[in-house]
Amino acid sequence: MKLTLILFFLISTTIGQNIKGTILDTKYHKPLESVNVYFNNEKTGRASNKRGEFNLITKSKINPTDTINFSIIGYESKNYTLLQLHECRSSN
Repeated sequence: MKLTLILFFLISTTIGQNIKGTILDTKYHKPLESVNVYFNNEKTGRASNKRGEFNLITKSKINPTDTINFSIIGYESKNYTLLQLHECRSSN
């Protein structure tokens, strides 16, 4: 059974092309482990840990329109621009 779920993201950016965040299930507000997180234009990424945390490091310049992809088995894959993620963080 495939669940369609919107994920909740807390994103913070720091100097050095680093994106950190926590991925939570919106229904239960529990961290999601093993979510694949990667930039759309990069070949490598990271998986979230058991606390739902991830840390993406890129050598490329980050732009607000760059897209990050989130995928995990059993959930619908999601793509968000950095601007969308920033707006989500600002509204919480």
